[in-house]
Amino acid sequence: MHLSANRRERIFGPHITLFKLDVFCRVAELSNVTRAAESLGIAQPAVTAHLRDLEEKLNTKLVARNGRNIILTEAGERVHRWATEILTRSLEMRREIAGLTDGTAGQAVIAGSMTFGTYLLTDLVVAFRALFPNSRITTKIFSTPGATEAVRTGVCDFGMLTLDPRQELDDLLVEGLWEDHLLLVAANDFMPTVTMADVKTLSTLPYVCAPRGLVRREFEDELLQLHGIIHRDVGIELGHPEAIKRAVAMGAGVSFIEESAVRADLDRGALRCISTPGLNLSVPLFLVHRRGKLLSEMQRRLIEFIQASQPQGSREPRAFATRGQKRTRRASTRK
Repeated sequence: MHLSANRRERIFGPHITLFKLDVFCRVAELSNVTRAAESLGIAQPAVTAHLRDLEEKLNTKLVARNGRNIILTEAGERVHRWATEILTRSLEMRREIAGLTDGTAGQAVIAGSMTFGTYLLTDLVVAFRALFPNSRITTKIFSTPGATEAVRTGVCDFGMLTLDPRQELDDLLVEGLWEDHLLLVAANDFMPTVTMADVKTLSTLPYVCAPRGLVRREFEDELLQLHGIIHRDVGIELGHPEAIKRAVAMGAGVSFIEESAVRADLDRGALRCISTPGLNLSVPLFLVHRRGKLLSEMQRRLIEFIQASQPQGSREPRAFATRGQKRTRRASTRK
């Protein structure tokens, strides 16, 4: 059906509200009207009414039934992508304008890769909020590709993470922060006579590692290969650093873990460190945000706080390159 010019203009007028788009996206993501209604805290008939009204405004079928579930039509898929973008940008705008005063209040959403987001970023966020209690900070933990994508799409304001050199980063600003040392740790009663490990010994120890295919595992394997450690006895692969530490504490093997993730365990004697003379292994940490993003005063202040928190004795990461292009080590966060 052909729409008049006036009708087309009214589609993007006040008749289609952000809430209506949120209802549609919730149904699309949960594939069920009842679950969408429960998550939104509204009645099921209201959800159905919003869907029908949106279809009427757009003059197209957006959803269809598939048994007890809801699936999107081809038009629904396109509208879902558009609606998600609108909602994401709206949330991002709210966070930005909330901190446009003196930077003592405001909101920030930070993407963190698995290890840094779980340990180091948590410590920094708690310390920052102790100084600025009116700030509101959310951290979201992703795989490395997921973290960069969250920054790229505006789901997060910036990220603190390792980087995958295979990813395209031309639309992001990348700043080197520092390198986190990798320590070889074991349970106190696991092979207690092994207090120091050379390259030959390292090749024979049983390991607990992250799964193959993860950026963190590939980075570790490449570092060890540079020191001549080509093959390792990896008996257990676990997807989260807490799971790895737990398995190590149970005597399942040894593991190379970032110092920021294991320092508290070593200090309280839950794990022990095996010396690795001749190896100086570390994982680079980067701060990433979208090119052209207008950071609020509070977000800039938080970034500066993170930059100033470099642990004593750590070093800046080596220059990062992706797809043959050198990345700048430092990139200004101010606009």
